[in-house]
Amino acid sequence: MNNPYIGNATSYLIDVFLGLFIFALLLRFMMQWVRGDFYNPIGEFLVKFTNPVVLPLRRIIPGFMGLDFATLFATIAFSFVKTWLLLSIAGAQAAPLGLFIYTLAELLKLSVYIFMGAMIIRIIASWVAPHAAYNPIMSPVYALSEPLMSTARRIIPDFGGIDLSPILVFVFLNLTQMLAIAPLYALAQQYM
Repeated sequence: MNNPYIGNATSYLIDVFLGLFIFALLLRFMMQWVRGDFYNPIGEFLVKFTNPVVLPLRRIIPGFMGLDFATLFATIAFSFVKTWLLLSIAGAQAAPLGLFIYTLAELLKLSVYIFMGAMIIRIIASWVAPHAAYNPIMSPVYALSEPLMSTARRIIPDFGGIDLSPILVFVFLNLTQMLAIAPLYALAQQYM
């Protein structure tokens, strides 16, 4: 684009709106993966918000072993298109393979951030109101964080009521960024 102000504004809008939709798709896939409860306001919102894209895809892309591959495909496709649009607006070009690898790295990074966010919310909620009444946000938070927490608890035992397993989870998530996601970004750069 010739006008950098319009290009910046367009990039921003694409990043925000497609980014929010990609976040919703990925969160829906992750909640299905961990068998989260969709009968709460957050789960119902995710289903209603993403159904216009997911339901038509389910006719041609079946699920397998409890994983909704239509949602995963939509997540990857929208993320690929978002990356391609942002590069096009910036005047850059990239090979499809490089874009695909970059897309996978972006989605893995977003997944790690979702897990980290769930962990932080869970930790704060346990400090503020450990035995509070039902809160709709806590159901997906526990569903997303419990697989990681239960694995960490098997490795690190409870020390007299102090749960150190969140530390191990954060170490694992940060190592995932360093050892899996960063190399994917480097590989994507080679093909772009």
